[in-house]
Amino acid sequence: MLGTTLLLATLLAQGEPASTAGAAKAADPQPAGAKPTPQPFAPKVNPYGFIDFQYSATDVPFPKPNVNTFEFRRARLGMKGEVFEGFGFNLVFDAADVSMKDAYLSLKYLPGVELRIGQFKTPFGYEQVEADTRLLWVYNSFIVAAMARGRDSRDLGVLAMGRWKVGGPVAVEASLAGVNGAGPNVKDDLNEKNAWARAGAVVTVAGTTSKLGVSYGYGHQVATTGTDAKFGVQGSGATATLDDTWFYFHATGVDLTFDSPWVFVAAEWMQSRRHVTRYTNPTTATRTDIIPQGWYLGAYGKTPWNLGPIFRTERAHLPSSSGTAVNAGWNERYTVGAYYDVIPVNARFVLNYEFDESAKPLRTGNRFILFAQVIF
Repeated sequence: MLGTTLLLATLLAQGEPASTAGAAKAADPQPAGAKPTPQPFAPKVNPYGFIDFQYSATDVPFPKPNVNTFEFRRARLGMKGEVFEGFGFNLVFDAADVSMKDAYLSLKYLPGVELRIGQFKTPFGYEQVEADTRLLWVYNSFIVAAMARGRDSRDLGVLAMGRWKVGGPVAVEASLAGVNGAGPNVKDDLNEKNAWARAGAVVTVAGTTSKLGVSYGYGHQVATTGTDAKFGVQGSGATATLDDTWFYFHATGVDLTFDSPWVFVAAEWMQSRRHVTRYTNPTTATRTDIIPQGWYLGAYGKTPWNLGPIFRTERAHLPSSSGTAVNAGWNERYTVGAYYDVIPVNARFVLNYEFDESAKPLRTGNRFILFAQVIF
């Protein structure tokens, strides 16, 4: 009996069974100050896309006939990712109008800073740079369409943008872009390029976010190439007809947004000082200065049921169709409606009704819009 007892004690002293000892070892904490083993960078590429489909009916002023249509507003396929650490890309193609939208390289090597090289939305105000999928008034405001876009919402060039914490609930953000000025997917032969910039402050308090920004744009553009569609002045071809219209612009703007769990509000004011030159020959030209300007105020409500009302009011003095003067009357429009999100933003229905209260010569008619969106 004594020998058996001594044998059991010896076996126990030699250690626990392998499974128990392994569990105890795994549970041991790492030594104090030990650094985690760095993981190698893994490239990430994600496909995505969205479809926006709508029905609209416009009550066109007499004597023109009323119109209504079904259409794909957007049918976009995209791919974005990071192929090396801090080096990524974004590529978006729209099958609805068969054109490239976003197409840029993204470099993120400095804290809070991103550098984009390629085609992107130019920075000016709020509505211009906001994602199309997030705006609940279906059509852009008058002032953004006429003054914040240059030729279009996107252009080719270089963009630097950043956001930094200042202290407490306050942060600052800034964007600066140098672009061709001719719009997306267009090579530009002009020696002068366009510049767009925005700077602002962000305050986040008690679940609300307020942003105040100021914007500036400068550029030299061809308003029209005249009858022969060639640059007849400062351009490409001595045989071209000298009937082009050029203009310099200085655009300024102020934007304010307020986002909370129950309401979102956005407001913008813009002005564009334009120096317009219309050539008839190399030494003869008509020069005019015009100052289009305007504003809008928009809001939508939020509820626990993912639905709410939509409202926007806007007023603007816009450039005439020739681009050489400001329209004699005001463009004025009121948008009301509602939205319902099956899944917030990713699957939604939007109703807009636009009341066109513009001066009679500028009126295009009231418009009813039903809009559906799916993001995948």
